[in-house]
Amino acid sequence: MRTANAPVAPHRGRVALIGYGLLGSAICERLVAHAYGVTVFDRDPQRTLAAASSGLAIASSHAEAVTGADTLLMAVMTTPDVVSIVECVGASRLAGKLLIDCTTGHPEQMAALGERLSAMGTDYLEAMVAGSSAQMRAGEALVLLSGPESVMARAAGVVSALSSRAVAVGPWGHASRMKLVFNLVLGLNRAVLAEGLGLAAACGIDPATALAVLRSGATYSRVMDTKGMKMLTGDWSPQARLRQHLKDVELIADLASACDLSVPFTAQHRALLDDLVGAGFGDLDNSAVALAYGLPASQHPRSSD
Repeated sequence: MRTANAPVAPHRGRVALIGYGLLGSAICERLVAHAYGVTVFDRDPQRTLAAASSGLAIASSHAEAVTGADTLLMAVMTTPDVVSIVECVGASRLAGKLLIDCTTGHPEQMAALGERLSAMGTDYLEAMVAGSSAQMRAGEALVLLSGPESVMARAAGVVSALSSRAVAVGPWGHASRMKLVFNLVLGLNRAVLAEGLGLAAACGIDPATALAVLRSGATYSRVMDTKGMKMLTGDWSPQARLRQHLKDVELIADLASACDLSVPFTAQHRALLDDLVGAGFGDLDNSAVALAYGLPASQHPRSSD
């Protein structure tokens, strides 16, 4: 394990953080600021280098990251990734530990994982982050919690370090379902804003004026504050990536299908995102949905998805 001096001397315990992407790095900042020691593991060498340059302890494997930590926090791409990591670390190393899962994943798979981990003697908590990495970094993200009350009590310190806004929504699986409902509405808000601004530009109205008008009336949503200027200026620096939202929309469609519910807006949204990701824009910020409506794009190179 490579270790550098942490920005804050830890006194609240050590957390093993698996996944140092946009969300994971923001979570890490919150934990360090609240005096937790953090050991990071990420399969991406560039992310590992970024974590090391921030003065964090770096593990060479999942199992090494867990050693010496009471809490394991996951911020990876999919539930199968989480399951694979659990199998890699092994039951003996996870026994007695707290596993907090911030991965937006499949609700049924996450509920099954909770049962499996409980049988192994591991406390499992779903902690879905409803918000971007920028909102997490600022402590403004909403955290949706699922799991037994005793596990929520054990995780209270870490959760409060992440955000002062946390809501318990039920047993395992419910936080994932609520996150998908949240992302359905949030993602469609972004798409509708992009379409409105695109129409304004197409019919000769200054998009900046249009955004100001939309923010001042009954049309207002917080998406206008977080993504409006990014759409107008073509600032696609990622807070959450377009391809990640496509993954979430696919999960939303699967959930709706399992519930025998027609979601036509989601179907159109999925096709729109699929086209953008297929065109090479997947690593851009999710505000880049505006590219579909002719908003600033020419000066911004496509991602290498």
